[in-house]
Formats: sequence, structure tokens, C-alpha cells
Amino acid sequence: MNLDTSNMEVSSYQNEGVYWIRGEIDYNIWFRFLDGSYSYTDFSSFDEDMDPKDVNEETIIEELKQFGIHLPHDSVFQKVDAGSYQWSVDKKVIDNQLIDGVLGVSYYNDDTVKSIENQLITYVKVRDVQIKSEQEAYKEISDGKFQHYSNNKRIESLHIHNVEVSYHLDSKGYYQPVYAFQSTVDGRKMTIFIPGI
Repeated sequence: MNLDTSNMEVSSYQNEGVYWIRGEIDYNIWFRFLDGSYSYTDFSSFDEDMDPKDVNEETIIEELKQFGIHLPHDSVFQKVDAGSYQWSVDKKVIDNQLIDGVLGVSYYNDDTVKSIENQLITYVKVRDVQIKSEQEAYKEISDGKFQHYSNNKRIESLHIHNVEVSYHLDSKGYYQPVYAFQSTVDGRKMTIFIPGI
């Protein structure tokens, strides 16, 4: 964006950093260290003469290229509100990468993007792993080896409706395979995650 970063203010926390550039127009970005997701804001969006503007998807995609954002071809696009759009990608595999998440953008009447919520994460494959069987994962549930949040310490009823292999970000930033059991526990719908490895 060719912004002068010589006087950039940086506030660094355990899991994220906040970067400010103040001037005629203020900008900031909240960057999450674990997965590289971020929130970007151009504060001129709060100016009196600024209003959200509706445009077509191609226009926004061209504008996003200035931010270094390139969306996979089969991303699912939708208009959320006036000038507010999002794209979602559901675990798309491209070569040794897995792309997953949502990108939200706000477009304004000066024909610029003023806000980006980028939770579209690209994971690079580290290695192949052998995962446990679905039956082994189910046995862990039968043995009570899963986390649940309930008012009762003892579960009275548990119904499993569906199971699928999914992925979950671990504390070190690796996307690990998990079994996601769609369940009803004591009348409350919940997903029970059992690690796949």
C-alpha cells in the first residue's frame, strides 16, 4: 500500500500484534501469530462522506490484489450487507497446501477496500500420518475420554448423529486431523472432537 511505516506503533501480545500507522488517515492491522489471520482497518471509513458501496465480485477481487490477496477459483462468494462481502473456502487442497476459512471485505464509495477480516488460512503439509479408526475414536467417547461442558458432571444421555473427519488447529499452529461427532448431550447439540492421531 506504499504507506510510511517509519513511525509505526507496535503493541505485541502473547498471541497477536497490533500495528498502527497514524497520519492524515489512520490504519491498523491486528495480526494473529498462530495462524497468520488478521483484521485490517482504514479509518477513513468513519469519515462523514464515506458510505458502503455495492459493486460486483470482479471489482473487489481486483482491488484485493493490491493487498496481495488472491482467492482460490472456487471460493464461495456472498454479499453480506451493503458494501460488505465474504468468500469462504472449505478445506480446499492445492498441491501440498490446504486452504480453509473465510475472508470478509468492506468496500466504500471512494472505490477502495477499507476493512478486511482475513481468516482464510493456508496450511502447508508437513507429513502424512496414520489416523486411528472411526471405531477407535468412538470407543474413546464410550469410555468418556472427551471434553464436554454441561451443568451435570455425569452425562445422562448421549446421541451421535453423524461423524466426519475434520481438522483442528493445535496450540503450535498445526492443523491436526480430528473426528467430529455431531451429537446431542443431555438434550444440547454439540460437536465432540476426538484427535485423529
